Amino acid sequence: MIFETEAIILKDITLADNRRLLTILSKTKGKLVASSNLMTSSKGRSSSAIKPFNLSRLQVYKKRDHYNINSGEVIKSFYRIGEDVDKYMNSSYILELTEKALMEGEAVPKVFNLLVDFLSAIEKRKTNMQTLVIAYEIKLLKELGYAIHTSSCINCDSKEKLYNISAEEGGVVCEACMCEIDVKDRQRLIGIVDLGIIDIINFLVASPFKDFEKIGLDKERIKIMRDILDKFIQNHLNIENIKSRNFLLLE
Repeated sequence: MIFETEAIILKDITLADNRRLLTILSKTKGKLVASSNLMTSSKGRSSSAIKPFNLSRLQVYKKRDHYNINSGEVIKSFYRIGEDVDKYMNSSYILELTEKALMEGEAVPKVFNLLVDFLSAIEKRKTNMQTLVIAYEIKLLKELGYAIHTSSCINCDSKEKLYNISAEEGGVVCEACMCEIDVKDRQRLIGIVDLGIIDIINFLVASPFKDFEKIGLDKERIKIMRDILDKFIQNHLNIENIKSRNFLLLE
């Protein structure tokens, strides 16, 4: 069976015989692992389609459970990402996170569109890439069914004195419930007092990337949001080791 699909390359491994093993995010088929003998060093139109940070249309041949990329063409190249170290590192992290978060063979068109929007936004951005990274992570958690619960206490449904977030339980915790938590477990809560963190989460999850063009979180809020999201990703997506995370240039 041969089919065409819009796709983004999430992971690229060169094999011993100069073939490539590519993990792609297909708009219609979800995450797939496919082989290809198209060389990214070539100047051909098909070879450009399997380079990083391109939105491409690929022709894929499927035989049983094996996929092979026969040809492709670039729909949109986010080439400026590769010209800037900060953009490149943050975008590489997002590709690796997405690859690890998704199951193979499950169509996730909203995640696909989210990734395209992120790449488009970060290509244009000049500073504070972490704001876009944080926005993507929050939106990804939502699309995968793990939205951060912010409207009321995750334990008692109170809307008063929401001063902490529990990654393990999935949302905000009020002051009264915090006091009832064992001291050892209380240390795992993330404090969000007076920093507008709940409003930030709600804004980022609800707004398109184009609304963030002139918005950047300060260092203190980035640090808290990183703590929240790292713990949510670990607890709910079961992802603990993202290699490219170590190379992020944090503002």
